[in-house]
Amino acid sequence: MKTLAMNLAILIFYFFQPNDVYAQVLGAADVLVSILNGEAGIYSVPSKVLTYLCSGKPNLLSLPVENAAARMVLLADAGLISSPDNVDLFIQNAQELYTSSSLREQMGLNGRTFAENQFNINTIINQFKVIF
Repeated sequence: MKTLAMNLAILIFYFFQPNDVYAQVLGAADVLVSILNGEAGIYSVPSKVLTYLCSGKPNLLSLPVENAAARMVLLADAGLISSPDNVDLFIQNAQELYTSSSLREQMGLNGRTFAENQFNINTIINQFKVIF
């Protein structure tokens, strides 16, 4: 892994935010990040990625490609993904999202559209009716 000198002045970290301002926190972001290590990433599905899709913001993920959330983001074309052991690609993806407002906008819109179609309550109710 190569060492990179980076200006991280544009990266802002916040402490835990109360639930009642969560939507505003997501809305204030340009890109939403989720990271899972290789072992946990195969089995764990970070529910925050599902929320990220609903937010209309692009995803920057460091997850195994086999992860269900990673596959969903790829299917939706809603973000850029690197494996947890590929830091160089993660940084490249971050730079690509940082420099392209049109890519951020399109991926955010793709994610929101995907979420509206996949998480439609009427569709889900009809699926349950078939099961029952």
